[in-house]
Amino acid sequence: MDLNTNKLNPFLSERRLSMSWFNLLALVLIVILFYWFMVRPKSAQQHTLDKNLTALSSTYQTVQNDKDELNSLVSKLQASKSEIKQLNEAIPLEDRTTRLYVLVDNLVGQTGMKLANLSVEPATEAAGAAVGTGGLVAAGDKKTLNDPYGVARKLQTYNVSVATTGTMVQFKNLLELLETNGRIMDVTNLEVNQGDDGVITFRLKVLGYAYNP
Repeated sequence: MDLNTNKLNPFLSERRLSMSWFNLLALVLIVILFYWFMVRPKSAQQHTLDKNLTALSSTYQTVQNDKDELNSLVSKLQASKSEIKQLNEAIPLEDRTTRLYVLVDNLVGQTGMKLANLSVEPATEAAGAAVGTGGLVAAGDKKTLNDPYGVARKLQTYNVSVATTGTMVQFKNLLELLETNGRIMDVTNLEVNQGDDGVITFRLKVLGYAYNP
C-alpha cells in the first residue's frame, strides 16, 4: 500500500498544480471580463461626465462674466443720464427738420433780430431712403420706436439757410448762440449787405446733424 501511495503522489501533485494554473487563468479571465464589461464602461461614462461638467463650468463662468459686465454697463449708463441727454441734444437720433427749424428760429428771436427767411433741407440722403425723403422714419415704424439704439444709423447732414436783419452786435450774439447751444451746428458761409434804407441783412449757411436709421 505504501508503494502505491508513493506512486500516486506525483500524479496528485501534478494534478493539483494543473488545477491551480487553471484556477489562476480563470480568475484572470474573470477579472479581465469584469473590467471590460463593467469597470471600463463606467470609467468612460465618468470621463464623459467630467468632461461635460468642465464644459458647463466654463460656460457658466463665461455667462457670469458677461452678466457682470452687463451690470457694470447698466450702472454706468444709469450714472451717465445727463451725458446721454447732452449727446442726444448735440446729434439727435431723429431727422425731424422742424426741430432744427424751431431751434434756429428761437436763437434768432433771443438776439432781437428779425427773421426774413429760414429754410432747412437734408444735404445727404440716409441709406435706403427714397430720394427727397431725407431718410424720414415713418411714425408707424415700431422697430425703431421700440429699440431706437438697436437700429443701424447713418449721419445725416442738413443745410440751414438763414436771412435776418438787425445790428452788428445782434448778429455777433447770434453767432455765439449758434456756436454754444447744445446742438452741434457749423456755420459754413455768411454774407452781410446794407440796403439804401440803412437796413443790414445777414445771410448764413449752417450745417446741422442727426443720426438716422
